[in-house]
Amino acid sequence: MTAATTAFAARRAHQEQIFAVVNRLIAEFAGIHPAGTVIRRVAAVREQLLHLGIRDDLPWQVETLARQLLSERTPPHAFR
Repeated sequence: MTAATTAFAARRAHQEQIFAVVNRLIAEFAGIHPAGTVIRRVAAVREQLLHLGIRDDLPWQVETLARQLLSERTPPHAFR
């Protein structure tokens, strides 16, 4: 394997992990937030963490922070 192939495989694996995070959060917040809101929140959190230089365990950190932000912004009607 070349370095380019290895880098591509690593990016692909990271992308699949982020897709899994998005799917879990969409399922978790179904009926509370639209899927588009969840997708935008995950994308924004990922970009913020990358901008800060955080790359270790990125999918886990994205999921944790996005879940917290989505929970804080839960509309009041969601708990009726």
